[in-house]
Amino acid sequence: MERKFEPLKGLEKLYIRGISLTPSSPSVRFDETLDLTVRFSLAGGARDAFNQETWHKAYENWDKLYRMTYNVGIKKGGVISKTLVTQKFVRKASFYWTRNPDLNPDYSKKIWVMIILEGREPTIPKDEGNSRTMLFDVEKTFRVLGSDLGKGKHTLKAYAKASWGRHIFGEKGSTKKISVPITVTCK
Repeated sequence: MERKFEPLKGLEKLYIRGISLTPSSPSVRFDETLDLTVRFSLAGGARDAFNQETWHKAYENWDKLYRMTYNVGIKKGGVISKTLVTQKFVRKASFYWTRNPDLNPDYSKKIWVMIILEGREPTIPKDEGNSRTMLFDVEKTFRVLGSDLGKGKHTLKAYAKASWGRHIFGEKGSTKKISVPITVTCK
């Protein structure tokens, strides 16, 4: 039996905030590796509503899994850019019933969340803030060779795309953003 539900009203669409690209060094030799770290957060309605009250509503409506798909990478070049590296991954939040007093001192709130990060064991966050951080904050480090860049000065930009399905947290959607360019020199 499929239950139909309406997403909660008043939840703004998610958007990417604070995207940045940080190199481990401003220059690299042709035969060395360079670490490039991409950081960003998702902000907006679904993040703000990611709390016990909404988890409970989702659980009651058989909406027990919230899935976020991320596509993160680095582009090389100015106006016409070429993708240097990219990675696609999924993060999930699974809602379940618990009696654990460490997680729920208030027994009237019995629904809690488990965060599933791709390639890792599921994690049970200790509080709502930690669960939001685990699901909506991203930090990825890419290792590239100087030979992949080529000799000379290069303009690099991080890009991020996040997408999600229809849930009690809001309608289906996606968002994307590109970081401020940085310059890296390959000798």
